[in-house]
Amino acid sequence: MEVVAEALLMMMQMTVFALALGLTLISIRL
Repeated sequence: MEVVAEALLMMMQMTVFALALGLTLISIRL
């Protein structure tokens, strides 16, 4: 279960990072 929890945490962090990067790019283009 610990491995699954760590994997989910990593996925969440990657998703948040991707969203932040996407919003930054959109803001720059606007």
